[in-house]
Amino acid sequence: MRLMPRLICILLVLALLLCACSAPPPEETERPVQPVAIWLWEELPFCAALRALAAEYNDTQPERPVSLRVFSTEEALGTAMNDARPDLLLCSGDRAAALYEQGKLLSASPELTLSPAFSSYGGGVGRSFFPLGAEVPLLAVNAEGYLASPVAGGTEASALSSAESLLSLAAAHGSSTDQPFFAVDSWADFFEALLPQGGEPFLAQQEQLRNSPKAAALYNALAEAAYAHGLYIGAQDPLPLVQDGSVIAVLLASRRLVGAETGLSIYPAPRLTEGEAILPAQVWGLAVINFSGEPIEGVDAFLSWLYQPERASALALEEGLLPAVSMPVGDEDAPTLDNALLRTGESFLLRPAESGSDWAFRSEDFDAALRTALALLN
Repeated sequence: MRLMPRLICILLVLALLLCACSAPPPEETERPVQPVAIWLWEELPFCAALRALAAEYNDTQPERPVSLRVFSTEEALGTAMNDARPDLLLCSGDRAAALYEQGKLLSASPELTLSPAFSSYGGGVGRSFFPLGAEVPLLAVNAEGYLASPVAGGTEASALSSAESLLSLAAAHGSSTDQPFFAVDSWADFFEALLPQGGEPFLAQQEQLRNSPKAAALYNALAEAAYAHGLYIGAQDPLPLVQDGSVIAVLLASRRLVGAETGLSIYPAPRLTEGEAILPAQVWGLAVINFSGEPIEGVDAFLSWLYQPERASALALEEGLLPAVSMPVGDEDAPTLDNALLRTGESFLLRPAESGSDWAFRSEDFDAALRTALALLN
């Protein structure tokens, strides 16, 4: 009889073990979804638009959200990166290229097709840096002033499509009217846009105008137009002068034309008749930051969504930038800012614009010296 209590205990232990084995496994707690972190600072293009687009994306893709962190300055963003890292950084092409060379960017594989205009830009473009838009030089023309000029011939687009033709018209207009035809924001930018088309880098040095046959030829065409009073050489902002008809045409950066299109016909920058179709461009886009060395979940999905052609092109055009995705020109006869940007994307390859403090100093010095020289001829 003493065995009965022991037997009962053994049976109870076995029953408990069987229950434990047959019990359902504990439910796994789902890991919280980590949003894709996007960092930028307020002075950059696309800042306001990306706020709205991030909210739109999160409404439609709640399982793979993004978070936007906007800093007041680039310096504040740099300080924050001492303690944390974004997944995507909105920055210039110059900064992305430096990060790429340092191995600080990670490759991504979103579903998108960049415009052929960006195919030679370099710096990890299309792999770890995804441009949103590019600022390019454009030609703005006072349409009424051009038609009233005694030397106007043919359509504006054809007559002003080459640098040689543009400067020849400026000289003829100045001789006939004693009024300027052509102006620029910066003569250094004018040479930077054109000289590399002839296969020669622009150095922003006065000696190049004497020692380089191609630079000298371009300068001589300017000098002839200045001597005929066909160039505006003054220090005043040339855009209002073109708007009121005091000057007929101006070459300037595309973002300057946002909201200033009334009364103006806008065209791609003129190019050398015998030269390569390339233009300097300042690019902004999203760089994929290499924080962990592993692919970042959600980055490809967000970039694929953002770079759908209509969304990406509208985003760039609103900022006065050439879109990074190909879009057909709308009304091909309309000389609008949007069409000029889209035509530029069809006609030119983009290369990085010169930048940096040393370049800024040299280009300002070159511009001032050239203005002085042309003013003596004017």
